[in-house]
Amino acid sequence: MNSADKALAIIRRAGKKEAERKRLSRRMYGVYRMMQKRAAKLGKQGEIDFDVEQLRADACYMLGVMCVYCAARLTSKNMGVDHSIPIARGGTFSRINLSFPCKSCNVKKGNLFRAEFEALLSFLDNFDTPARGDVLRRLGLGAQFRSWKSTEENKNNAG
Repeated sequence: MNSADKALAIIRRAGKKEAERKRLSRRMYGVYRMMQKRAAKLGKQGEIDFDVEQLRADACYMLGVMCVYCAARLTSKNMGVDHSIPIARGGTFSRINLSFPCKSCNVKKGNLFRAEFEALLSFLDNFDTPARGDVLRRLGLGAQFRSWKSTEENKNNAG
């Protein structure tokens, strides 16, 4: 590879990193806005002790780190924002309560504490691969499954 090719490769890598940062910046703005709406709905706006720039900085710091649950490399496309202590179980919207697993694990974790989710994953390690995959897929449906279930219950109650 000659020096011109090396220079082009460096420029391409820099361009990809910049695109990744921009994508992450847009995503974290969306996450921050949704968090503000949810906190307002619950009357907990005062618990958000950070701004969108701090959230973006924390997320940028986590780029390339492995998900604590599945060891997937975190990117701007797959990074999720989680409350270590779920809001539904007494957690706060504060910065110290935030963690950054991959989106897939975040959806599967739902309102479980980290230790509970890790225990569930450990328990599922005893299952054969197809069964484990089936349970994890069902967990990954999250709200979609609950929505489908309530639609089916409404149909059954109507008839």
